[in-house]
Amino acid sequence: MRSASVPVGLAAASGIGPQSREGFGPRVAQRDYSPRAVPNPIRFLAFAHREGMLNAKYARLYWRYLWRRYLTRGGWHWETNGPVFFGRGLELEVGRSGKLVFGPFVWIGDGSKIR
Repeated sequence: MRSASVPVGLAAASGIGPQSREGFGPRVAQRDYSPRAVPNPIRFLAFAHREGMLNAKYARLYWRYLWRRYLTRGGWHWETNGPVFFGRGLELEVGRSGKLVFGPFVWIGDGSKIR
C-alpha cells in the first residue's frame, strides 16, 4: 500500500492511499518527466505517425513551438520534455533568472498569458 502524499479527497477519488482496495485496477508505470530525460526523435515520429499527428495542422503547431523555443529570447528559459502546442496570441514572459518547465504534450490555448 502506498503512503498518501496527496490530499485525502483526491486520494479517495483517484484510488490512491488507505481508502483504496488492494489489487483494484491495473498498475501504471511511472514515467520520467524530469529534464534529464533524453529526447528520442525517432520514437516521437513513430508515435506521431501512429496517432495521425503528421499533418498540416500539427505541422503549424510544431513550427510555433520551434519558433518560440529557439528563435525568441524567452524560449531559452524553458525546459520541455516533449512537444508543447501553443495557440495563437500566446504571451509568455519569463524573468532573467526564471525558468518554465513544460511536461510532454502540453496544450496552451489561444490568447493565454503566462507570466
